[in-house]
Amino acid sequence: MKKYLKTLPEKPVIVLGIDYEEEHSLKEARKNNAGYRVIAPLCDPPYLSRLARQEMMKTYNLERPVLYKHGFPHNNCGGFCVKAGLAQFKLLLETDRERYLWHEEQQETLVRENPALNKPFLRKTINGVLTYITLRQYREMLESGTGLSGEEQFEFGGCGCFI
Repeated sequence: MKKYLKTLPEKPVIVLGIDYEEEHSLKEARKNNAGYRVIAPLCDPPYLSRLARQEMMKTYNLERPVLYKHGFPHNNCGGFCVKAGLAQFKLLLETDRERYLWHEEQQETLVRENPALNKPFLRKTINGVLTYITLRQYREMLESGTGLSGEEQFEFGGCGCFI
């Protein structure tokens, strides 16, 4: 490493790709990573508009991450997160079925191997009752046309767990 840097940093630096709209996440990341220097250049003035960021990406020949291209609200965790909402899982199934099915199988394996500790994490209101369902159950609902209803189409869920 030293051959690439004139001097090594005193402590490791974590660089986050979040902007001023997510500054609350930067504060949380600094708290959770106290032994490290945590920076997010897009949180610092001058604040870049979305247009300016697009220009910067063009200048440096950077591509927009694929998950954004598919409509995900963030580019974390490959589109899968246990904190994701039903709309995000629907989008994952539509844009990367293979990844969805892989997670579905992982969930089934975990539940099968230790049913007392591994429960479904998707929450769906069915007939007025909040119910926990598996990824397979949800996929089957989507494929039969009974997956998303009402406000669920907007449930992408919160992330930030990477911080």
